[in-house]
Amino acid sequence: MIKTEVKGEVVKIGEGLKITDKFSKRRLLINTGNEYKPELCIEFFNQKMDLLDSIAEGETVNVHVDIFTNRSSKGQYFASISGWRIDVEKTNEGNNIIHDEVIESDDLPF
Repeated sequence: MIKTEVKGEVVKIGEGLKITDKFSKRRLLINTGNEYKPELCIEFFNQKMDLLDSIAEGETVNVHVDIFTNRSSKGQYFASISGWRIDVEKTNEGNNIIHDEVIESDDLPF
């Protein structure tokens, strides 16, 4: 299993899907901005599905994910991306990312 982070803009937040009495999942589609196939689908399971309630489409998020491979009964392999934490990028009214560092003057050394 690989633990990593994926940053992008929320495109769509799916509805919850109950698989069994003890297992549910919900999907998040984000645009990573990559040139080739920029949209990525991330699944959230059971209690982690609630994390999607605090975000909205169009927000920029950083999603902590686990990437792992499963093998089917027919011997085929497929990858899964499972989210377990979401950090929302703070923005101002102009929808620009707010930085902690403030530049005091225009007298830059270059």
